[in-house]
Amino acid sequence: MSPPQEGPSKRSIYLRAGIFVLFIAGVIALRWTPVADYLDEERLMTFLADLREFWWTPLAFIGLFVAVATAGLPVTPVVLAGAAVFGFVKGVVLITVAMALGSGTGFFVANLLGRDLVLHLSGGRLRHIEKILDQHAFWPLIQVRFMPIPFAMINYGAALAGVQPAKFMLATGLALVPSTVVHTYFLTSLLEQADRRPIILAQYIATLAVFNALISFPQIRTWWRYRQKKAQES
Repeated sequence: MSPPQEGPSKRSIYLRAGIFVLFIAGVIALRWTPVADYLDEERLMTFLADLREFWWTPLAFIGLFVAVATAGLPVTPVVLAGAAVFGFVKGVVLITVAMALGSGTGFFVANLLGRDLVLHLSGGRLRHIEKILDQHAFWPLIQVRFMPIPFAMINYGAALAGVQPAKFMLATGLALVPSTVVHTYFLTSLLEQADRRPIILAQYIATLAVFNALISFPQIRTWWRYRQKKAQES
């Protein structure tokens, strides 16, 4: 009979959590430095356009997106620059790949550095939440990709809440293609058609609402069946 495996020591937990806090603090501090100026849409477009003829430009774009996403910086300027430089079709493909990689790395960083601290502070209470998430988190994970929630917040939050990596990546993979098409199309339209922005913004919001309604249907059906079952038992 093998001896029970010991978890990480308190020192290791707090050390990794401290690194995570410093990492987040460093990212926040970057927003008030000249580095943030280089994440402007126009500068990024100019940078990518200058590199357009090189074969490795798409790889540079993906690497830039993954770095920005993992660091928790806003990814919208990178998305806009990629769509403007590469075009809608190629842009969607590259942005989808970049988002998948960025989601995975962000999730891994938060899981590696902050997850054990959450477990340590919550004791056994988090295990109950994990069971609920394991049963019901799949569709909400897809749904949040269609909401205007910061990209890094979704990735970090899922890791710290205890979502299983396989479930997170599967839900992310299923959600990224349609959500990337929607976000890229409307964000590019907002950028290129300044005179029609109110109309485009209304269409954008309506499209997101329709997608969320469709994605919510399985959850609503499950809830309705649960209510019917309870009514029959009472």
